Amino acid sequence: MYPYYSKFQVQDDLGNDNYFSSILKRTHTTPEAYALLELIKNNSIFGWGTDQECLLQYGLGRWGCKEGLILEIGSFKGRSTICFAKGVQDGQRERVVAVDPHTGAPPWFPAIPSSFTLTEFENNLNIANVHQNVTTLVTNSFQAAKIWPALPIRILFLDGDHSFEGLLADYEQWIEKLVVGGTILIDDVDEFVHLPGIQRFVESVITEEAFSEITIIDGILAATKKDLGFLGHLQHLKNCFKPSSCYLPLWDERLEREKALQKAQTLASTGISFATVESGVEKKLSAFEYELIQNFYVYSASQGVNAVLVGQDTTEVRVILKDATQFVIEGQIQEIKVCENDWVAKIENISKYSVCPPIRLLYLDLPDYNNLGYILDLWRSKLTPHSVVIVRNICESNIFNIKQELQTPPLRGMGSSENIYWAISMESDDKIIHRFQKENTILNSITIQLNAEIAEINKVCATLNEEISTFKKSNFWKLREVWLSVKNLFSGTAN
Repeated sequence: MYPYYSKFQVQDDLGNDNYFSSILKRTHTTPEAYALLELIKNNSIFGWGTDQECLLQYGLGRWGCKEGLILEIGSFKGRSTICFAKGVQDGQRERVVAVDPHTGAPPWFPAIPSSFTLTEFENNLNIANVHQNVTTLVTNSFQAAKIWPALPIRILFLDGDHSFEGLLADYEQWIEKLVVGGTILIDDVDEFVHLPGIQRFVESVITEEAFSEITIIDGILAATKKDLGFLGHLQHLKNCFKPSSCYLPLWDERLEREKALQKAQTLASTGISFATVESGVEKKLSAFEYELIQNFYVYSASQGVNAVLVGQDTTEVRVILKDATQFVIEGQIQEIKVCENDWVAKIENISKYSVCPPIRLLYLDLPDYNNLGYILDLWRSKLTPHSVVIVRNICESNIFNIKQELQTPPLRGMGSSENIYWAISMESDDKIIHRFQKENTILNSITIQLNAEIAEINKVCATLNEEISTFKKSNFWKLREVWLSVKNLFSGTAN
């Protein structure tokens, strides 16, 4: 048992016939589940999940109740992703969405150096042949939540930021999207000594008032979401922290964010966008496209401020972002309107002489996408890490070319919905190598300086040792030895 979780009684005995133990019992009799364990072992797919945890993830992926997607916050190199995806594949269920910035080991696990893990993650998915069952979002949890379409989630796996504040933020952003009766999984609850934030979060939030069948299986806490009504779990979260002020700032920040976009969300829900505010503006974007573009701009983790809009008619997008610029410090919008003739040359000329700030969002609605790679190259140097490239397309023949170009480094995490395709701009491999080389140069410089100081200290020590050695050979030292012998003799301490 786990007595340090004081607010509830957890079950960790598979003899208890609850939902999660039943899933595990069923998994233990399934040959495909053990084939999964062999695949992980034989291909050295790195991760910290135990066999029991892997079997639980497989079983929930295959037989878990409710309809909806599996959302994984924190994928690292894909071990848990593969377990969920194998279950989804064998059970012909909805796919897994894996959210991770893939910048390496998290700060709460410093034993592994930081590195870009996306390539190894994708290779492992291919080895397990589950890539077609996984959608990868190379971004952080906050960004992913803000662009999440209205799709239900049946399993929410929290394995991202293990700090107390990080878990609160993940919970607050995603718990509304988890269906009633769906499963929440929290990893590493057995590491309460090294990761006290997890213990504090579980003791504070995972209560029997909000969840049922709370169970710990090795290092994973599993629970089923109760029906507390609309926004009930967020109110529950607020109530958990009424005695203290630790969560109220986060709650107030959420309310401010909601107020900031309230007008947009209200109009979007009725099928009306800000584009109708300006007379003569024809509405072409759907409510979802409208909200997606605005949220990408407002909640982007990029340090850029500028939005560059390229298209035959960018008026509607400009109107969408016009109101959103107040939430982005020094936010600016630059429009480039193109027509059928010589549009590539026009973009080339503008990009060459443009002195715009670093780009936060690049929106493209081009006459055709045969030159998409070249157009992206013209603006690539102005994209900051985590800036967003959005491509709008209404022609089926362009899709292959768009997908191909949006997966070219440093663009990663490509996604799509309706007529919108997007990718997040990450650091290129060359930039990462250059940054590490620069850091190594600094470290080498510090090492040289420290070695020089150590050599100086050793030199001083050698001089002192030489002086001590000379002193011990002097007549004074010999007389001191005689005097000590006589003193010890009369004091009765002579050997």
